[in-house]
Amino acid sequence: MIKAALFLIFCFASMQAAAFAVPENASEGIEFQRSLLAAIERADRIIVREHSDPMDFDDGGETLPAAPEKTYVRKELSGFQKLRFASLVRAMSPVTQDAFPACIPEYHHTIGFIDKARRTRTVKICFRCGQLEFEGARTSPPASIYTTLSIFVHEIGMVPKRDWEKLARTTAAAHARSR
Repeated sequence: MIKAALFLIFCFASMQAAAFAVPENASEGIEFQRSLLAAIERADRIIVREHSDPMDFDDGGETLPAAPEKTYVRKELSGFQKLRFASLVRAMSPVTQDAFPACIPEYHHTIGFIDKARRTRTVKICFRCGQLEFEGARTSPPASIYTTLSIFVHEIGMVPKRDWEKLARTTAAAHARSR
């Protein structure tokens, strides 16, 4: 009886240790995750925008045409959506992104975290090449951040990937015709 009880205690302790084991390449991802969770939890308002990027108007010339950013979809998160966003971030694997593409990111999604003092932190995301900029982080993101953010963006009615150049040109043409 005592051996069985000790065995169960050993098994439970082993499971607990395994549950709290941190992969070697996760420390930066954990710090990034904490920074993002802090931004979510401290924000009084969170606004997600799907928008154009200057590269959408690149015609292959030496310089990008000056085009104002066009917002296609703008959503302010409800309390439930904010909680859901935080739960997705908590659930993601913290293993740090260790490979980065050598392309020019095209940020078509921006998440703004606004607090009472009207300070805003932002996350800019390029789903095409898997890059982001987060003003609140000093470390590399978890590799799973793009899947997590993709799920989140879908859940609030946005699209992570599409033909952004075509959408930008169609929108610009419709705007020009309406003048």
